[in-house]
Amino acid sequence: MMKRTKKQLLPSIGTLLEELLTKVLARVGSSIVIDLFNMKLSCKEFYRAGVDAEVLRRVSLEKLPAIPWRVKYFSRKKQELRIELLKKATYLGHEEAAYMLGLILLCTNYPFKA
Repeated sequence: MMKRTKKQLLPSIGTLLEELLTKVLARVGSSIVIDLFNMKLSCKEFYRAGVDAEVLRRVSLEKLPAIPWRVKYFSRKKQELRIELLKKATYLGHEEAAYMLGLILLCTNYPFKA
C-alpha cells in the first residue's frame, strides 16, 4: 500500500476532459436547471462547460420553481447577458428558450437587435 506524501495533491476538476464536463453539465441541466446554475457558479471550469452549445440545447425548464421571475432572473442587473444566453439557446434550437425570449421581448421594452 502506497502512502501519500504531503506534496501529492488530489486531482482537481481542471484535470477532467472538457468533453466530460460538458456531458455532466448537460445531464444535470436536462433534469434540474437550478442545479446547473449552481454548478456554473461553483468554479470556472463548470462555468465554461455550462455555456457550451450541447448544454444549452439540453436544458430543461420543466422543474423550474415557481418564483417571481422578473425579480430574480430578469432584473436589470446582467439582463443583457441573460438575453444573450436565451438568444444563443434559441439559435441552437431550444424551443423553451425561444418561447421565454419571445415572452420577455413582448412584455418588456428591451431593445431587440438581431
